[in-house]
Amino acid sequence: LLGFGVSKPIHVVPNGIHLETYRNAPRGLLRARLGLNGDHRLALFVGRLGAEKNPEFLLQAFARVAAQLPNTRLVIAGDGYARPALQTLAQELGLAERVLFLGNVPFAEMPRLYADADVMVSASTSEAHPMALIEGLAAGLPFVAVRDEAFQSGVEDGANGFLTGLERDAFAARLIELLGDDAQRQTMGEASRQKSLHFSLQ
Repeated sequence: LLGFGVSKPIHVVPNGIHLETYRNAPRGLLRARLGLNGDHRLALFVGRLGAEKNPEFLLQAFARVAAQLPNTRLVIAGDGYARPALQTLAQELGLAERVLFLGNVPFAEMPRLYADADVMVSASTSEAHPMALIEGLAAGLPFVAVRDEAFQSGVEDGANGFLTGLERDAFAARLIELLGDDAQRQTMGEASRQKSLHFSLQ
């Protein structure tokens, strides 16, 4: 891109974070508060609960996951006008005990939230450059997300996660695959850590 009357290219600098804050966060806080043990697998969504984040899709896809992996929980960190409707939907889908709505989480506690998760999920197709993506990368989390330009900057399909279309079955299948394979999660998580170097505040 060229600026107004400027001959030099304009370089867009991405958001940055202190990587070590997320890499070295102690584990156990979230699981202890929720009464969950190490056998549970946690899929984490972080963001505002509004239509633009497509949270209904996540719940509907997760219903398919929960049917096959009963020890999996979907943890939703964030709040918004859609929360009451989503809680009703979770009940209708039989997920009242498996979808955990945390509301707004204090910023200082977020690194420990990421530390306890196994996979990050997103169904949004209207992101700009989500901080949750960068934080999840730094925490070493693999991703399952709907294909979107914003997530393609941090998630390489098959390398540190999976990108799918807006198809619930495909999304659920990838999440089931990743949650059921400890070695793959570890490999993809390390790939996420490597990608996070691009977003270091330094």
